[in-house]
Amino acid sequence: MGHGTGITGAALALGVLAGCGPTTPQVDMSDPAVMALMAETPEKYAASGEIARRIASQCTRYSYDAGRKQALDTVRQQQGIIAPNRGGFDLELDVSERIFLARNNLSSFNEDLCPAGDAEEARASSIAALLVPV
Repeated sequence: MGHGTGITGAALALGVLAGCGPTTPQVDMSDPAVMALMAETPEKYAASGEIARRIASQCTRYSYDAGRKQALDTVRQQQGIIAPNRGGFDLELDVSERIFLARNNLSSFNEDLCPAGDAEEARASSIAALLVPV
């Protein structure tokens, strides 16, 4: 490859974060919720995404930001962060769900998740990084 014709991993990451390209969402890496999400282990990161999806699927006040998740996945891959192993993910999801429910005074995911989504947004949690108020 000649000089200036390749895209390095760092340049690609910057492109993803800066929103270059028509389909790449812009991600503010200084957002406290994004920082919290990016600092998580692979298993916790995946569990936070799953909980955010559940909130968005049951609460019309929020949508799940799949584009942001994809952009952050790309950055994590470029940083060499491996995908979670299935057993570790299952265990982390169980623990994260229990913590989420207890923290939001819920007994199950069948209850109204809108107030819990509001609380996650207010605390700028890693879950909030993937929720978009509508």
